[in-house]
Amino acid sequence: MRSFHFMTIYSFVSVFLTAVIFYIVAIVLRSIFQKRNKIKQDEIKRVIEKTKTKNLVDEDESLVAIISAAISEYAGISESSFNIKSIKASTPVWGFVERLRRQNNIGR
Repeated sequence: MRSFHFMTIYSFVSVFLTAVIFYIVAIVLRSIFQKRNKIKQDEIKRVIEKTKTKNLVDEDESLVAIISAAISEYAGISESSFNIKSIKASTPVWGFVERLRRQNNIGR
C-alpha cells in the first residue's frame, strides 16, 4: 500500500518538473527569437534611414537613387558595382482589378 502512494507522489512530481522544464525552455527560446527580430528590425530601420533623400529634384532620379541604395545595402555591395538601366511603370491597381473582373466575370 505504501509503494502505491509513493508511486503516485513520484508521478505527480515528475509531471510537474517536466512542465517546469518545458516552461523554462519556452522562455529561453522566446528570448532568443526576440533578439533576432530586434536585430532585423534595427537593420531595416538603418536601411530606411540610409535611403531617405532630401530636396528631391526629380521623382524618377530619386526613385532610382532609393532603389539602388536599397539594393546595395541588401546585397552588401557598393552602388557603383551595378547599373540600373530602366524602371518601367506597371499597370495601376485599378487596371489589374478590372482585368481580373473581366477574366472571372465578377460584378457584371
